[in-house]
Amino acid sequence: MEILWLEDAACVDASRVGGKAASLALLAAEHHIPPAFAVTTVAFERWGSLRHADAGGVASPEMLETIRSAYDELAQRCAAAVPAVAVRSSAVDE
Repeated sequence: MEILWLEDAACVDASRVGGKAASLALLAAEHHIPPAFAVTTVAFERWGSLRHADAGGVASPEMLETIRSAYDELAQRCAAAVPAVAVRSSAVDE
């Protein structure tokens, strides 16, 4: 699975989503946290890192489409056409 939402049970696994996202998923289980998703290690294994995707540093079309689709779902969950987001890195080796 390339995308995990905070409420997904697997999102608390830091080896899949990194420490920050896993901690946020744990908090979301007990507190009101706005909807959020994490791009998993599976995505990076499948498509490579964003920095090394190609010579231009652009992610693969498949990865971009997966993230666009998740953002569209986020818009529905937030009831906002263009929800504001904060993008945070969450390395698995932090």
